[in-house]
Amino acid sequence: IFESQCPPAVSRAVVRKFGENAHVPYGTVFSCFMACCMLGSTILGGLLSAGLHTDSRLEKRATKMFAMSALSIACTTYASAQDDGLYVLLLGMFAFEACVGMYFPVIGTMRSRYLPTSHRSVIMSIYGVPLNVLVVSVFLYIGRLGVTGAFAVATVALVTAVLCMLALQGIRAREARQHIKMVGGIVKARMNMINSLKEAAEAQRSQENSDDASSVQVDGKSVDEDDIWLDHARHSRHNRGSLSQFQL
Repeated sequence: IFESQCPPAVSRAVVRKFGENAHVPYGTVFSCFMACCMLGSTILGGLLSAGLHTDSRLEKRATKMFAMSALSIACTTYASAQDDGLYVLLLGMFAFEACVGMYFPVIGTMRSRYLPTSHRSVIMSIYGVPLNVLVVSVFLYIGRLGVTGAFAVATVALVTAVLCMLALQGIRAREARQHIKMVGGIVKARMNMINSLKEAAEAQRSQENSDDASSVQVDGKSVDEDDIWLDHARHSRHNRGSLSQFQL
């Protein structure tokens, strides 16, 4: 939609600004578009090298990129309806082209992350159907919509993309919380198992200490308490026998 409505929008803005005989430098404008696109790709490359693709930062940056795209197209839509909006129109288009330069690396990374390789082409073909329906519908009703209406449709589509990215961030955050909860449960179970093993080892150690405490040292030898009582009983019987013999 943007590529098809850009030339008539620029031409009309130049004519409104400089008159009917003004020449539109389409080559210069297109070169500026390509420079802005390359600038956006370069900026995103620097962010990616700094670790943008880790965790959920890619989704956050993609959401901001779509929001900036929607804002730039909204400015373009507003400027296309004004009599003296050439500079705002060009500024909005340049900003949008910079977002286009960021879009392709970001969407490529997200496709490789979320779409399986075996079904990626089929999924992308299916999602291409509503895109083509939208573009064809705008072309069919361009007489009623006009340039401003076509840009408004593009703005609505980009706002929808921002909402979808916010929903994706919510799903990612919910999955992260569930993963943290699962890992916490595993860690808690392992800690409980370790504490149980420690308690069992302490109980065994205390049992061994109690068994050791039931023995005493006699003449340098370890003698159990049961043996001491048996010896005491034998000595008592022997003493009573000796006393009986003495009385006889």
